[in-house]
Order: sequence, then C-alpha cells, then structure tokens
Amino acid sequence: MPNHKISFCTVSMNRLHHIKDTLIKNIRDNEDYEQLEFVLLDYNSTDGLEEYIKENLQEYIQSQKLIYWKTSTPQFFHRSHSRNLAFKLANGDIVCNIDADNYTGKGFASYINQSFSNDPNICLNTLDKEKGGVVGKDALGRICVRKSDFLQIKGFDERMHCYGFEDYDFINRLELFGVKRVLIENKNFLSAIYHSDKDRLSQEYTINNLIKFLLRHIDPLTSEFVFLFKDHSFNRAIVEDHQPRKIMQLIKEGKWQREEEYINILEKGDNTDRLIFSGDDLGWESTYTQNLFYEISDPSMIQTAIFIFSQFYNKQIMESNMQENKMIVNVHGFGNDFIYKNFNITEPLTLK
Repeated sequence: MPNHKISFCTVSMNRLHHIKDTLIKNIRDNEDYEQLEFVLLDYNSTDGLEEYIKENLQEYIQSQKLIYWKTSTPQFFHRSHSRNLAFKLANGDIVCNIDADNYTGKGFASYINQSFSNDPNICLNTLDKEKGGVVGKDALGRICVRKSDFLQIKGFDERMHCYGFEDYDFINRLELFGVKRVLIENKNFLSAIYHSDKDRLSQEYTINNLIKFLLRHIDPLTSEFVFLFKDHSFNRAIVEDHQPRKIMQLIKEGKWQREEEYINILEKGDNTDRLIFSGDDLGWESTYTQNLFYEISDPSMIQTAIFIFSQFYNKQIMESNMQENKMIVNVHGFGNDFIYKNFNITEPLTLK
C-alpha cells in the first residue's frame, strides 16, 4: 500500500483559543503516519496566534511537521479564499481541511491513506447525500481530496463570500468532475469544540460592515430584510418561516445613499426606491411601495438575520452552479495573496 503525502490544512482568523486546544493534540494523534504535514494559515489574526506558534511549536516547525504561513491582507474572514490559499500552499498529494475547532482523532491520517489507496478517485467528506444530513455537524468543513482534483476545478467558489454552502458546492462540482464522494462515518474522526453562531460570524464581512438592518413584516411567517453596508452596498430578501431553505428569493441588490432623512436605494437596473424616516418607532416608509420598515438594533435579531441571509446568498450561487453544470469556477484566479512562511517577514511570497 502506498504512503500518500497528506496535508492537514487549518485556517485561523482570531481562533487562537481553539488552536491551543486542537493543534498539538491533532499532531500527536497522527504521529503514527510519517508522510503528514500540518499547514497552518494565519489569516491576519490579531489575537497573538503568531507569538503562540513561535513560542510553543518550534519543535514541529523545525522538524517540518508544521508549516506556518501568514497573510496580513484580509480584513475579514473569507472561507472560500482562505481554504483555497491553504490548499495551494500544501505540499501533499492529498489535502484535507481541518477547521481550527476540529479534532482529527487518533489515526485519521492513516485512515485517509487507506481510503485513497483503495480508490484514489474520491473525496472524503461529512455530507450524507442519501440521508440529506451531515455526519458530525461541527465537522461540516472536513473535506479530503487529491490536490490535483482541487486544482482542476479551481477550488472553492470565491464568489461565496458569506457563511455556508461553499463546502456543498465544492463537493457537487467534484462530483461533476467525476470524483466520488465518500462519507466519513467514523465519528471518532469528527469531534469538534462547540461554539455559537455568534462566534461563526464574528470575523465575517456582513456582520462587521452592517450599518442598518431594516425589517418589514409581510405576514406572521414572512418578512422582508434590507441590509445596508458601510461600502454603500445593500441586499434585500424575502424570508419565509425564517429558515435559509425557505427564503423565497433575493429580490434586489445594488447601492444606497443617505440624504438627510432619506435613504435612496439604487437597484441594479437603474430602479430606485426611497425610504423616508417616519419619525416614530424608527420606521422608514418606502415611497415606491408605501411599506413601512423598522430599524432593528437588537444584536441577537441582527445575528439571526445575517446568519439566515448569509447561507441563502451562498446557496443561490451553489444552485446556479448546479443548474449550469459548472465544474470550474474562479476563472480569473483563486487563492491569490501575499504571504510569508515560518515568521520570515523579510521574504514575502506572492501566490497567484
């Protein structure tokens, strides 16, 4: 049986508290497999990750078991871009995403090697296609694939800048490419540290750039969301039953402008709506539809709305890719960035 070179790829953006619990344990739990490297991508963390790695994991750096990469470019977490970057940096024939909060379990690398030796044309994952669920919810991002297949389909779709469905889409496109999905069924390999949805979204663009969240109730089960962002973009969506799979459609997106008591909504296609501040209960009335929107300031409601919308936004892209039988994405490049290796800031690299 061949011993494949395997890369465990972990991205961390301000997840030092998870890395402290998982990284050394994962290294030790896979010491039985020699042809294994751990690729840690510091995605512009500001929580002391670099100092922690430098002070506590030098023995693994020196032995080349661990390779530490850092980019100072990203201002917000982008799942697709960060995973593409980590996979491109990996030296392994097989690349495997291990989220920062994930434990691999003992012997996971040996299990991967055995699986790919039995059939190299596979993608190990946790998405149960037959039952329509996930084995190990918090290990949803666990995906192992040949690096050559990853490169052939040009990685995760970087148009998916929100939370959710980028892994579903990646596996769907691998299937279109002829790669077989194989379920990781052993739950010993799928343990993870529980954390809240608030933590999941804490580094995301949407939650950190939201200026206003406006809500209109249509009926007891249906609402309209309007998100206004700092870069003057907006998104508008109808939500049914407050579930991401129940969202009817993304109605409009475009730019917005503030003029005293008015908010002008400039839709793509040159249509314009104007919201006028009503002066009572933080209401904004649409001059186009005469509907009244209320400004929501409650953090938990905003978080829930962003969580629902983010998944829907990415899901639309996934469904479009499936309808078009699109295997290859990111035609203008993917996983591009400026990086440095093992604390060597004097020799930055450009990855294209």
